[in-house]
Amino acid sequence: MLDNILLGTLGVLVGLVVTFYGYAIFRMILPVLGLFYGFILGRSFFPDSQWQGWALGIVFAIALAVLAYAYWSALMTVGGAFIGFSLGYMFGDWLVLPNWVNAMIGIILGAGFALVYFYFKDLMVMVWTAFAGAGIIFAGLAFFWPTVLGWLGNSSNWLTFILTLVVGAIGAIAQMFIFSGLAYYSAPPAGGPPYMGAPASRAS
Repeated sequence: MLDNILLGTLGVLVGLVVTFYGYAIFRMILPVLGLFYGFILGRSFFPDSQWQGWALGIVFAIALAVLAYAYWSALMTVGGAFIGFSLGYMFGDWLVLPNWVNAMIGIILGAGFALVYFYFKDLMVMVWTAFAGAGIIFAGLAFFWPTVLGWLGNSSNWLTFILTLVVGAIGAIAQMFIFSGLAYYSAPPAGGPPYMGAPASRAS
């Protein structure tokens, strides 16, 4: 019980920061996200062993920490392709199309999303962190109200899905106003990673 309270509270707090301030701390929060999601994934695989959940979470955190510094741009592009492919495939599946048609739609959307994520890095970091943070918020709240907001207990939980979209959209818009014109990632400042040292100058 105490474990659920601590993890739920941590999820809500981390989610709020990521939703509304994720752009400025994008690289730093990747290991945190890895730890959080890794722990949840570990608990789903090993429900009777907390230490195995933490071990898998730590592995995820270290992996994302390493990749975040060297290959974050590639991660964003691959992430965009994955999101686009998933949306395209699900759309085709919803239309009850053949699997190969679903895959073709997914590949086309995936390529489009990858290009958007690559060429609009700053905007995509804001959008991605806003929706990722919103997901963490409701994942944390699910520890308090699993029957109402829990994904695992109700795979067709439209309430959680809709609330996540609403909060994610609010967070993305808020970040666009807060970080308007900044180019931390498409034109990072000299002397260190984008989230350290002097902020990048605003784009003209």
